[in-house]
Amino acid sequence: MREEIYKVLGMHCTSCTLAIQRSLYKIGVEADVSLVSEELRVRYDPSKIRALDILKAVRRAGYDLYKEEIYIYFKRSLTYEETRILDKILSNAEGVIDSTIDPMGRFVRIIYNPLTTSSQKITELIVSSGFEVSETKSEAVVEDVGERVIRRELERLKISVMISMPLTIILIICYMFGDLINISLSKDSFLKDLFIGIPLSTIVLGVGSSRFLKTAIRSFLNLSPGMDALVILGTYSTYIFSLLTALRILSGQTFFEASSAVISFVLLGRYIEIRLKIREDL
Repeated sequence: MREEIYKVLGMHCTSCTLAIQRSLYKIGVEADVSLVSEELRVRYDPSKIRALDILKAVRRAGYDLYKEEIYIYFKRSLTYEETRILDKILSNAEGVIDSTIDPMGRFVRIIYNPLTTSSQKITELIVSSGFEVSETKSEAVVEDVGERVIRRELERLKISVMISMPLTIILIICYMFGDLINISLSKDSFLKDLFIGIPLSTIVLGVGSSRFLKTAIRSFLNLSPGMDALVILGTYSTYIFSLLTALRILSGQTFFEASSAVISFVLLGRYIEIRLKIREDL
């Protein structure tokens, strides 16, 4: 049996951990998922289960694993027999998730789990197996993988918040306080929806919900909806109802500012949470 630890991307609540565990259980993998550390500890039989199967199972649940890649170039093109040998070596190597050998045998692309192995170890394994390596290309080595994941997530959230929050504030002012501060466009509901509500809320949902949408769809398909699914269901149902109302297909009141506010404040809350997490780790 082999044990490995992976960094999980996209978890927000306890239901996320349960969805991942159920998905892995279906393929025969024992799994423990920690929401606090955002780590997945698996135990499996490498003769029956591949690391790539684990990655696919996690993705089916609506999440992803942190991974890195390396390109290893050879001094000469490999023969057919050599590519078969290399493929077998890499498929059995601990920490290697997937590998693709160039059809001409000039290089190999390897996706690996940086919590288990490293680009240096993989290169040494290939060299020790008798292959002549000319060069390698990979990302710069970072000791703390968890910190890298957190900082990347923080940057994406920062951009989303910087775009969505100002637009949401404009929507709230126009829809909730437009009459009080005498904004002329706010007095005509149709023009307000057409020129303010629809375009601004569409931008906010397009930018802000992109990080939730893929996870939510996968969790619905796997009958294991989590927090992301709840956010998407609430915001999009409000947005679609408001859109149909603005176009006079349905009768009622529009709530473009509400759907935008939910997405924006969820993003802001997540941004603050990650900032605090980074501060605690310093």
